Amino acid sequence: MGRDLDITIQGDVGDLKRTREFTSVLLSKDYAFPEMRGSGEVDLHVFGEYYDPQVHSGFSFSPGSFGKFDAHSVEGEAEIIKGDFFARFNVDDPDMKGRVGLFSGLDGVRVDIHMERGFVERIFPALDFEFPLQGEASGNFEVKLKGESIQVKGDFAGPLMNFVGQDLKELGGKLEWKDDFLTLSELQFQMHEGTVKGDITLGLLNQEFDINILGEEIDFSSLYSGMTGNLSFLLDGKGFFGKDFALGPFEIEDLYHSPFKKTTARGLARFNHSEGKLDLDLMGNFSPGQNFFNVSFSIPLSEDLLSVGMRGSFTNLELLLPWADGIEGRVNYLGEVKGPLSSLEVKGAVDFRGPVFPLPGFAHAFRDYSGLMFVENGLLTFRSLQATLGGGDVQGAGELRIGEGGIEVIDVKLEGTNMTISPLERTRALADGTLNLIKGPDQFVLKGDFFAHRLSWRREVNEEFIFYSTPYYQREREPGFFDDLNLDIRLRADDNAWIENSLGRVRTRFDLTVGGSVSEPVILGDIDALGGDINFQDRQFKLLVGRVNFVNPVSTEPYISFVGETYVKDFRVTFSLDGLLDNLNPEFTSSPPLPPEDVLALLALGEAFRRTYSYDTSMQVSTASLISFQLSEEAKERAEGLFTLDRFRIDPFIMGSSAEMAARLTVGKKVSKNFFILYSTNLTTQKEEIIKMEWELTDDISLIGTRDEEGRISFDVKIRKRF
Repeated sequence: MGRDLDITIQGDVGDLKRTREFTSVLLSKDYAFPEMRGSGEVDLHVFGEYYDPQVHSGFSFSPGSFGKFDAHSVEGEAEIIKGDFFARFNVDDPDMKGRVGLFSGLDGVRVDIHMERGFVERIFPALDFEFPLQGEASGNFEVKLKGESIQVKGDFAGPLMNFVGQDLKELGGKLEWKDDFLTLSELQFQMHEGTVKGDITLGLLNQEFDINILGEEIDFSSLYSGMTGNLSFLLDGKGFFGKDFALGPFEIEDLYHSPFKKTTARGLARFNHSEGKLDLDLMGNFSPGQNFFNVSFSIPLSEDLLSVGMRGSFTNLELLLPWADGIEGRVNYLGEVKGPLSSLEVKGAVDFRGPVFPLPGFAHAFRDYSGLMFVENGLLTFRSLQATLGGGDVQGAGELRIGEGGIEVIDVKLEGTNMTISPLERTRALADGTLNLIKGPDQFVLKGDFFAHRLSWRREVNEEFIFYSTPYYQREREPGFFDDLNLDIRLRADDNAWIENSLGRVRTRFDLTVGGSVSEPVILGDIDALGGDINFQDRQFKLLVGRVNFVNPVSTEPYISFVGETYVKDFRVTFSLDGLLDNLNPEFTSSPPLPPEDVLALLALGEAFRRTYSYDTSMQVSTASLISFQLSEEAKERAEGLFTLDRFRIDPFIMGSSAEMAARLTVGKKVSKNFFILYSTNLTTQKEEIIKMEWELTDDISLIGTRDEEGRISFDVKIRKRF
């Protein structure tokens, strides 16, 4: 000892803090760099001038600490030259790994950090900095300390980090912390399959901010499995949190959640931060139409909670009910979502009203409807529903549950009175009834019970049973919500139910059940005739007995039982049918008795002609006549429309004594209101032409002239007298 020092100390150190104090006493100097702590091995070499020696140290500590940084293992070297402190060491810890270079001098302390990996939620608190960012990152940082001042500058990158519960992928950017301001520049990351980039400056003490953030193509399906859409937004602004906002436009394209219609949402977003939470307001409109909404988010930074308030209205109700084409009205809603992110609670209320609410596949719509509905965690409860349907009052109530797959449960009941409705084309009824729409895991059915006070049915017996048709070309449509709906609807009438079609006009009573699916309904039950008239061969038969049974549970197949009578000349003709519609067995009898073919001739021409016959040919004629009647209906309608004919008929008959079947064409025209001409010919030959003219002189007296198939001409005077 004297002018120079040359001291070497090697060994284990149990308390690095005491070693530093020993070095300070030995060198009679205090050092400004942060406190170092730990235990391990040290190789200390003090050399040089006695009053200003140099110090070189190699060390390996486990554990080791520097300031507020704690590490499992620290090793490196340190030097003291002319009062300045230099250190280079490697840090290896589960929470951080990298290299650190440290310089301490008169101008303060500078720390250069090359971080291979580190968890930011451990690093930020060591820098006395609170920010709700978590995850592993890498980067290069420069830290400057002078007195109470601290500055941090660097760049960082992380494959997956979390900010307020949201995953940020491929996060990268530059960081600067100076004078209690944090600046994140050239910030960029992926969130929910989209990209977010921009710059953020935050005043940690005075709550000042300067934000410019752009988000593009953020996928809503990753936010919620039942929702789709792409979000783009821009937030821009500066000022002070709690007073000013960062705001900008946003757009959600192709926003969709079953069972609603796909839409686009556009509007203005406002962002703020106050009292330890993030606030976000979205004000906008769902297009098309005027469908205003306002949604407010409140997200605490220190808790896994969420609070959302919402209110708005819809005037384009097809967005909510895409199956209700032409619906008109307005829906107002108010609600809130709050609680832990893992178990959010949803509550709200909805009121609705409007002039028209169409029913899919039905000829009528609800008119002047209104109602109130409450929402709680996917359960929609209808407290009240009022409307008119066909001029009658309708009341309803029920509930509906929405899950991730859309509407999962429905139990809604409607009751109506004095409704004038057309359940099918060319039908009309005054009825009371109830409907109950039920949907569950194993059923989707519309149940009902309708009692008809009056009914008019103008459909043909063989006409397909469908709810509605359209004259326009229908493109192939996407599957609809009601495609799987089954039916269980009872239809009843005790009297005053009239059936009017090409077969006649009949007063009935009925008890029917409509089953099957909405696309292929099936009728079961009975229709009993109480009176009326049936048309056949342009003759009117008074109904004596009539009944239609529907017994096939697979398809609508009416079984017809019918007996009717009419009077032609001096003959009483009885016509009966029995069997399924496509396999009817007709029978014709007369009093006085005539052969069946003569009965047909009597019906067609008003005259009877004697022919030889057999039972087989008689049945052949009867069946052929019935078939020709059915097949010629469309031809009759077309011919009468084209040539303005009043009668058009194709009738089978037996030629002479042979069993050969022929066809006879009969056409007629009413020249004036009391003069009628009829022409009939055998279509297989030029012969057997019949011409008949009838002139109604009064209501009770007619003059008839006839040229028969043999060429004979006759005149008759017909006098009608009712006793």
